[in-house]
Amino acid sequence: NDATIALAEKVGGTEAAFAQIMNVYAKRLGMKSTNFENSDGLPSPNHYTTARDMAILSRAVVRDFPQYYPWYGLREFTWNNITQHNRNGLLLRDPTVDGIKTGHTDSAGYCLITSAKRGGMRLTEAVAHLTRGFGIEVGVIPMSDDPVRTRIGTDAGELSMQDWFVGQRCVPAVHKMRFAGIDTARPSPEAVAAVRGADAVIIGPSNPLLSVDPILAVLGDELDRERVTVVSPVVGGQSLKGPTVDMLRDMGEEATAFGVARHYAGIAATIVIDRVDANSLEAIHSLGMRTIVDDIVMDGVDGEKRLAASLLHVLESTDGS
Repeated sequence: NDATIALAEKVGGTEAAFAQIMNVYAKRLGMKSTNFENSDGLPSPNHYTTARDMAILSRAVVRDFPQYYPWYGLREFTWNNITQHNRNGLLLRDPTVDGIKTGHTDSAGYCLITSAKRGGMRLTEAVAHLTRGFGIEVGVIPMSDDPVRTRIGTDAGELSMQDWFVGQRCVPAVHKMRFAGIDTARPSPEAVAAVRGADAVIIGPSNPLLSVDPILAVLGDELDRERVTVVSPVVGGQSLKGPTVDMLRDMGEEATAFGVARHYAGIAATIVIDRVDANSLEAIHSLGMRTIVDDIVMDGVDGEKRLAASLLHVLESTDGS
């Protein structure tokens, strides 16, 4: 970080001036959801980016600076009798990986942008390769190998999901949504096999409109409603995380546990709701859905494990209530 700041001050005069130079180049590259406030990447109130913009930047580095790019693939280097090791662990696990960058802050957590030279690989295969490289034992399967992009209609115009979520901080009210490419997207064979062969399909407490509906648009026909359980992302009229409640209201849906149940009634036979929403049981049952009542507010990893274990126990022993 010290070297980064020294370079920024040498080039820009001050770090703030250098950050503005960074922003100019970011816009030229097409990074529409990024704003830099410093050179070292440490948290700052108006310092943000998206995975898509980082991919654009990474592609530009590979394309425009081939003479320097091999540096990213060095496993270690020694300067002044001090050896620094590359923190990209994939370099040690896969000979096709050749970069790019890791990072960590308390607010963002662990971040990684990496590249590998491989031809003819589908998205599903690439994701599987990455999960193996990280030692992840469960399967991570994209819904499709075809590109699908979420577009959000607001008073500020149609925005990409990343621009609305990160660049605009979810502020413009959402009036409509569309998924560009959804009409031609086909579910991957691996995704179809996974949902068809599963004893149960559990839809986590994610934003129904933003996160789950695109997946259901591609894979919904493959689901057996009786084996699908959804966990409500709304507790006592509040979002577990993110802009779920505001978005549901903006789109004319009821932002309650019952509203979530109604949204999924055609897909899921069972819904998990929090104890504070137990007064909606009768209304949910009228939709032809079963209910599981639990404490679904998850406090950290221990809370996530607790709810997962509780839900699996109920699904293995009963059909809900």
